[in-house]
Amino acid sequence: HSFVYFKRYSSGFSEYYQAIGEDQRPILFCENQRGCIGCNYYISLTKEMDKNNPAYLGKLRGNAAGSVYQLYDHGQQPNNDIDRSKFRVSMAYIEYESNFLGMKGPRKLKAVIPRIKD
Repeated sequence: HSFVYFKRYSSGFSEYYQAIGEDQRPILFCENQRGCIGCNYYISLTKEMDKNNPAYLGKLRGNAAGSVYQLYDHGQQPNNDIDRSKFRVSMAYIEYESNFLGMKGPRKLKAVIPRIKD
């Protein structure tokens, strides 16, 4: 088993998260996307959050309550102007259940991850 922990950094209006592996080296970086309703994070292998950077992995998008999240790859948001093959793909669905009486602390987590084709 491998363990990962997250460090949180704040800089002005932005929040950054860094996933740290057992060997104390960064695995990936996350940045809170400003100006959105809900919890939205860009995910990258480097601190560079440019969508054109090959290290950019995708986006984690949550609802306003922070109880449901959708993980997308690096594709583009669907609209009528681009080729459908460039649309982003959902990589995972994550849902948190509330604690007894709505108290903070550990909650039950459900995750649905698509099967990877060989």
